[in-house]
Order: sequence, then C-alpha cells, then structure tokens
Amino acid sequence: MEIEDQKVPASAPGNVEFVELLRGEFKKRLRNNTQYSLRSFARDLKLNDSSLSQILRGRRAISRKTKQHLIEALGLSPDDVYKLDRAGDRAKLMQLNNDAFHILSDWYHDAILELMSFENFRSDNKWIAQKLGITTTIVSYALERMNRAGLIEKNKDGKWVNKLGDSTNILDSEFTNTAVKNYQEQLTDLSKASLRRDSKSVRDHTSLLFACSDAMVPAIKNEITQFRRKLARYAQLGVGQPRELLYVLQLALFPVSENLKLEIKENSDETN
Repeated sequence: MEIEDQKVPASAPGNVEFVELLRGEFKKRLRNNTQYSLRSFARDLKLNDSSLSQILRGRRAISRKTKQHLIEALGLSPDDVYKLDRAGDRAKLMQLNNDAFHILSDWYHDAILELMSFENFRSDNKWIAQKLGITTTIVSYALERMNRAGLIEKNKDGKWVNKLGDSTNILDSEFTNTAVKNYQEQLTDLSKASLRRDSKSVRDHTSLLFACSDAMVPAIKNEITQFRRKLARYAQLGVGQPRELLYVLQLALFPVSENLKLEIKENSDETN
C-alpha cells in the first residue's frame, strides 16, 4: 500500500524520532518472534516492503499521509505523537542554534553570500572553494547551514541566491559573544596571512598608537562606527560595475596599557 503526498526528508527533525520509533518497534517484534521479517513488518503496517526498508535506513522521505497511516497502524496515542513532535521541536531548535553559531563564527559564510553578488558566480562547490581557498566539504556544510537558516535558496535555474533573511535565531549573549569572538579571530588570521602573502598594492595594513582619556573611548568607537558605515555606502556606489574581488576591512580598537585612573585609585585605597 503506497501513499504519496508532499514528502519530508527522513532526516528532518521530528521524522528522525519517528524512524527511530519504527526501528525500535521492528526490533521488539524480532525479539518476540525469530521468524518475523521486514516483509512481515511491512505486511502488518500495510506498506510496501521496499519503501519501508528505505524509510528505516533513512533513504526515503516520509509523506505526511504515510506518517499518519503508520501512526494509526502502530496504534500510537495522541500523547505518543505529542511526545514525538516535542522531541522533533527540540532537535530542530538545537539544529538552528548550531547552524546560527557556525554562521556567526565562521567567516566563509559571509564570504559565500558576498560571492553570490558576482556576475560570474557559479553554484558549484569546487568553484566557491577555489575562490575562497577552503575545501569543498566546508562549502557544502556552509551552504546547507545557510539554506536551513533561510539565508539562501535556489532559483528556478538551480542557482544559489542570497535571500538575507526571513529567519531569525535568538541566542543567549554568551553564545553570541563566543561566536563573534571566533569570527574576529579568524579574520585576524586571514589578515596575518595577507600581510605575509600579498603585496602592498592590493592591501593596506596600517595602525595608530595614541594616548587618550578614558572618557573619550565611547566617542572614538562611535567615530569608527560612522566611518565603517560610510565606507560601506561608498562601496555600494560601485553597484553596476562587475564585482571581481572580496575584501575584508577589520578595525580593532583595544588598550595596550593599564588604566592609569584605576591605578591611581588603587594606590589611594592602599594609602587610606
């Protein structure tokens, strides 16, 4: 008995738990009857044995009608179904959080999105990997994550396009901070590699060491933010011209000395 309608991958959150339930039920029946077989299981479930075999191995999508049919054939209660759905929701949330962490952490996700603005962009893992100097495996995982997160999709021509986001992941601050730190560390490593590899004609590594008051730091940070936004707008003026290169602008403002104000206060406290 074959029931077809819109299919959901067997690996999708919720279906994973359902397939595990099917496997567990089959094993239980095997233990109770050594003569029991996959064909017997398919007969009892009123399902094609070949289709059931592929479902159990995670190689076949499960249609919603097929899933409902199996729920009834197994005699699952509404409470059993609810527990399965809750387990699927937790698995989906964990997957989204994991995807979001990697998208925030790993620089090549942003880079792939930017590559999609190239006129000659190719939805080919090998081409993307060559452009960014990463492996095709990394490209494959990155595309899967961004697709699940709703950042990209394939158009009617089968080409990846940048959707930039109908999906929002809410993460706790510690989680997000860790991801952003990883991202910045990766960009720092890329900057070091460029410093060693590239000529001055294609890069600009400059720095400024200066003294200032603690009260000025917020204003300085604001100036950096305004400069970054101005540069982004300036880069957008090039829309209409062919895009051929990806660049990173990494700005860092950080202290290299202890705060003299705190040192004075500590000395004052010790004296008192």
